[in-house]
Amino acid sequence: MKFFGKIHDFFFPEEKSDTSSFVRFPDEADRYREIAAKLNQQLILSNRMCKDLNQRVFDLEQENKCLREMLAEVKK
Repeated sequence: MKFFGKIHDFFFPEEKSDTSSFVRFPDEADRYREIAAKLNQQLILSNRMCKDLNQRVFDLEQENKCLREMLAEVKK
């Protein structure tokens, strides 16, 4: 638990004497939040594209099945 406390103190420093040893980067937490938001949007877009591709594959499989049935009828 001490490790996570140190991470919290790094990103959200308070006026503590033991946090003076931490190197602080201005707006570092905000930068990571922005990166996380961008990655989340990319993940949502990728999931949507994957669902669209899966639907397209399903549609093509159905079309292929219908064409095979039609071909089988023609060969009879």
